[in-house]
Amino acid sequence: MVNTLSFHKYLKGIVETNDSEDAEKIKTMNLISKGYALFYKNSKNKHPSIPDGAKYTAIDSPEMFQKYVGAGVEKTLKTVPALVDEQKTEVIFYDNYLPILPYFNCSPGFTRSAKDKRGWSDTPYLVSRIDMEKCTDFNGHGV
Repeated sequence: MVNTLSFHKYLKGIVETNDSEDAEKIKTMNLISKGYALFYKNSKNKHPSIPDGAKYTAIDSPEMFQKYVGAGVEKTLKTVPALVDEQKTEVIFYDNYLPILPYFNCSPGFTRSAKDKRGWSDTPYLVSRIDMEKCTDFNGHGV
């Protein structure tokens, strides 16, 4: 089954964070997840998990793409969707282009560079950094 909806409704259904988080963290996660989705919405940037010839650009598997729970998330969350609305016209650019922005919600105390983790040499903005707000349940790529 293919879930067809507007891009804005899709963004409201992404729950990489929740209403209990700090508003600035929610806004940051919203912008990064929007940029990630926009990057792959462009037909020249096919996500590795999308089969050839597919008529869709995203999948609802948090292990492979984004943590999308559905357009009805506004029934349980209020802050996250409201901030998506507030940031409707905001997008992150790097050197005047839309960059690939892999992301995660919780780190082990540092981030990895895309070059070290994935061998990418064209992402100078994805460098390793110390993260003083580490969490105990880290799970992800860490870029």
